[in-house]
Amino acid sequence: MTYDYKCTSCEKEWEENLTIATRNAPCDKPCPHCKQEKTVIKLVSPTRMSYEGAVSMQRRAGSGWNDLLGKIKKGAGRQSTIETY
Repeated sequence: MTYDYKCTSCEKEWEENLTIATRNAPCDKPCPHCKQEKTVIKLVSPTRMSYEGAVSMQRRAGSGWNDLLGKIKKGAGRQSTIETY
């Protein structure tokens, strides 16, 4: 995950990709910018979400794919479980 950090000495902010288990490690190290000890804090940041992941594969594939699925659905009859958009 991506976490935001800030140095209370030089006021620089940066991001790091870390595991949940190691997310506090930068707070125990000197600031990478000014090298001051014990000045790094982890900021509370909003959760980053990708909208693209929330969109179904069929919508991302585009209208050509949906047209093809529509034809298949029509040929399959009323009990078809194929969804088109």
